[in-house]
Amino acid sequence: MEMPTQNRHYSGRGQPPARLLWFQLAPRISGRSPPKGWFWQSNDNRWRLENLSTGESLDGYFIH
Repeated sequence: MEMPTQNRHYSGRGQPPARLLWFQLAPRISGRSPPKGWFWQSNDNRWRLENLSTGESLDGYFIH
């Protein structure tokens, strides 16, 4: 993952950094509960993932 605005780059094997929103998305979609400090909501085709400490959030929907 590259974050050009912050001049950061993440790559490698193993557990990804928990603080990055995009790395939290796949486990939530697959049904795992979010870690402390995170909010996950999914209903119908819509979903929302939020880091409660930073306020960073991501909303989306599934197309069937």
